[in-house]
Amino acid sequence: MPVVHGGVSSAATLGAAAAFCLFDPEQTTEPAMKTILIAAAAAMALGTSAWAAEPIVGKWRAPGGGIVQVSSCGGAYCAEVISGQHKGKSVGRMTGSGADYEGEVTDPRDDRTYNGNAVVKGGKLELTGCALKIFCKTQVWVKL
Repeated sequence: MPVVHGGVSSAATLGAAAAFCLFDPEQTTEPAMKTILIAAAAAMALGTSAWAAEPIVGKWRAPGGGIVQVSSCGGAYCAEVISGQHKGKSVGRMTGSGADYEGEVTDPRDDRTYNGNAVVKGGKLELTGCALKIFCKTQVWVKL
């Protein structure tokens, strides 16, 4: 894990040092260059974990067999049917992170929109929509 000193992570410092040595061949020998390249690659790999996609992002198979694409859209996550009878319809917009999301879900059969939430559990997405907060239905989508 990168160590932070004065607001600059050791990964960032190491990456900068490696970049300096790569552009100045007189700074290092070939074996040291390999070590620096390996260290820089490891530092970049550790630093990219913050940019990993949210678990809700991706393609999901709905119970009716249609495939829904969930992608990032303006600070939220939007769901659109990309195959099957309702192809092209927007079926939800959620905000959240990790395993828990909330927002609106739309039934593509009648275009009615409901307050809803979604919970990612492994390779499954439990999507619940409620009318008047007491009449709720849950669907389970499977990640493709």
